[in-house]
Amino acid sequence: MGANGGNTYRDFVIKNGTSGIICSGNTTFPDINNRIITSSCSTYNLIGDPAVAHDMSNIAVSTSPFGITMANQSGFTVSNNKISNMSNLSATSNIVDGINVVTFLGTCVVSNNIINKLRQNTASATATLHSGIKITNTTVGAMEIRVFNNSISGITSAYNGIATATRIIRGINCVSTTNNTAVYSIYNNSVSIDGSGSLNGSNICFEVAGTLITALWYDVRNNIFANFTAAQVGLNVTHNCYNTNSSTLLGGTGTTVNQNDMYVANDAGVSGFIGRDISLNVGFNPVATFNTTFATQVTAANISGDPLFFNNNGNLHATNSALLAGTGSAIPVYITTDLDCSPRVLPQHIGAYLAPACVSGIPTVTLSPAGSVCSGFAVSATTSAVSPQYQWILNGVEIFGATSASYTPTASGSLTCRVNNTGENCFGTSAANSVSQSPTISVTPATASVCDGQTVNLTARLPMCLH
Repeated sequence: MGANGGNTYRDFVIKNGTSGIICSGNTTFPDINNRIITSSCSTYNLIGDPAVAHDMSNIAVSTSPFGITMANQSGFTVSNNKISNMSNLSATSNIVDGINVVTFLGTCVVSNNIINKLRQNTASATATLHSGIKITNTTVGAMEIRVFNNSISGITSAYNGIATATRIIRGINCVSTTNNTAVYSIYNNSVSIDGSGSLNGSNICFEVAGTLITALWYDVRNNIFANFTAAQVGLNVTHNCYNTNSSTLLGGTGTTVNQNDMYVANDAGVSGFIGRDISLNVGFNPVATFNTTFATQVTAANISGDPLFFNNNGNLHATNSALLAGTGSAIPVYITTDLDCSPRVLPQHIGAYLAPACVSGIPTVTLSPAGSVCSGFAVSATTSAVSPQYQWILNGVEIFGATSASYTPTASGSLTCRVNNTGENCFGTSAANSVSQSPTISVTPATASVCDGQTVNLTARLPMCLH
């Protein structure tokens, strides 16, 4: 029996299933050089319908949902995939992972993926885990995994048990503990975690499992690890940016953790920490303390500030140019663009996307008609932006595909439009329109002829909506 290799899966849409793609070799004959890619940098494979909640789920089966699983794979590439709306809905399963890498070998790539809206949706008193990207490696042999230009956000849980130190939500989760010849190159990713919906469970943006001399070699630079979880109460329940299991090391020999933006929005130093030793339940805050504590593996200071994302739970374009633009570390030669396919040039930016300065100023945005509108009728946006990019938002959630100057709402709620100039990350947002469902009218009788002077009953469903 030999390896199955050289396969390319590209330009596809997978919806309404349990998992997306599973490539599974075996330990004796791992698969070689399989690729999950697209035809061009600016296009994406879709796994999960971005517009349908819980589109990829396991309602009646024990199989855990995965966007992409690469098991016993050597030299694979997973790039340009949008993975969204994956949920565990089964009481007999407890894992939801966007990209699940199991015992990789060779030089592998996970890049330019957007992972959003993963949910453990079964209310449970058991602390179960789910990750944006989860990685394990084989315990012998030299290998490298290159994880760059990925956006991870919107991971949530319905956990309702007692306060626990278990990290039920994990952005990038590095599980293996041994093999110092295994290199994890983690560059220019943007991870936004908000566990406010499950405050009794801990959560983390980036976690490593092994920190002994023989543990993995981590090269972690230019990432945004931002945690927006609200204040938490309970023994050792925390929200953090970087978890390790040592109070002096962030990884095995050779590890470097430099020039990342690590930001805790709420309860910093109490339940939120820049770094944490999960073996002793000791936190490190602020970022200067983190840099000093782990000085042997932090050779260029990490920073801490709000990246000012377009949307903390969805669109991780960052607008804090003063913090992120030109403050990053040099990058490997294999990274040439950002997640938008814009060229990366010196000095380097921090995060998956470039954070260019707002040269043109914040654009104004007005809606027409304004105020109260009916569903089923178009609303147009007028802006001062010279080269506008539009995103319509309903009830605080970006509407998938609604990126033109006009939009016809189909549901009720609060409708706004966000606009930015192409190539600039500062944006303006319109005042909100209140959208009401258009009335339905039934005529009685429905099909009879109506003569002059005959009574006709009209019934309208409220609320009445005037356009």
